[in-house]
Amino acid sequence: MTLRLWSRIAAAVGLFVAVQSAVPAGAAWSAFTSIGTSNVFSDPSCAADGNGTAVCAALGSGSTPIVARFNGTSWSGWTHLSGVITAAPSCAAVLTGEVICASRNTDLQLIAYLWNGKTWSASLAVATGLDSAPSCAALSGGKAVCAGRSYEDGIVSAVYSGKSWAASSWSNPAVVVDAVYGPVECTPDDVGDAICAYLSLGSTTKVREFTTAWSTAINIAGFATKPATCTDAGVGGKAACFTTSTDGALYGQQFLGGTFTAAHWTGWGSIGGSINTFSCAQDGQKAALVNYACGAVALTNDAFYTNEFNGSGWSGWEQVGTTTFIGSPSCFALNTTTKPGRIMCAATTVSNIAVTTTGP
Repeated sequence: MTLRLWSRIAAAVGLFVAVQSAVPAGAAWSAFTSIGTSNVFSDPSCAADGNGTAVCAALGSGSTPIVARFNGTSWSGWTHLSGVITAAPSCAAVLTGEVICASRNTDLQLIAYLWNGKTWSASLAVATGLDSAPSCAALSGGKAVCAGRSYEDGIVSAVYSGKSWAASSWSNPAVVVDAVYGPVECTPDDVGDAICAYLSLGSTTKVREFTTAWSTAINIAGFATKPATCTDAGVGGKAACFTTSTDGALYGQQFLGGTFTAAHWTGWGSIGGSINTFSCAQDGQKAALVNYACGAVALTNDAFYTNEFNGSGWSGWEQVGTTTFIGSPSCFALNTTTKPGRIMCAATTVSNIAVTTTGP
């Protein structure tokens, strides 16, 4: 699919296009705060463990997982957990106060850790056959699914039952046979299921829903230059996925909720920019509005930019600070009890120090 067709989709849908709106941006985001002094060798992954508190995980020195907690005011600094990991972790809030962070070990197994609000568990290894880093998303009842690309190009996954923290609380759904050309990226849909996206044939993006098993794939088209990332909307089973195309701009597409069919996806709209890496999160849950904010590292200067969607238009890209970055940011809903909500984005600087900014 060419850029010309991307443009036709955006124009026809009339949603998620880069229309300027009266949304304050840039200046509403805080100065960068260091998570800790330890060097970080992967993209961080973070999740809220309460309203205004959070945990982050990353790959640290010696290929060990490192974790840190934000208490609402400041960061604890990094702590090393046991085990050896070979990919960036993925964190998901399964219950208030509980977060699962998972990665891949040297045996291509899922290796998972549970934060219970006070301490981190011992690691658990779950047989999966991962060829990529996993991506985890919360399901209903304290459950979670972690999925990734298999070494045979399909999707492998593991489901945590939400019961005791033991290997017996994990199960493996059937392997999905498909052409998967990159990592699988998952998000909760806020009604108990998960939506996962991945690159497939022709650089198109496919999505699947996980309930208790995987749905058939929906090709949501486009010509993507980066694997899509997705976020929940905080409202009524809705979600959105984002990717870049050959013009360097960020594109977004919304799932409108309801039955998981192609008709409930809006088509891609351009958000503009010259984007290298990106992450988006919702901040409208308290107000029952579909609002998003995206953080991105620019192609032109490696600086960090933000852009906010208020339900009708985007604010436009605004630079935050002058720090330069490597890798992809991790943006997540930090506080859903306020209107507008608060979003935190974590990213790794060119000196391998992870920092955060909060807004809007």
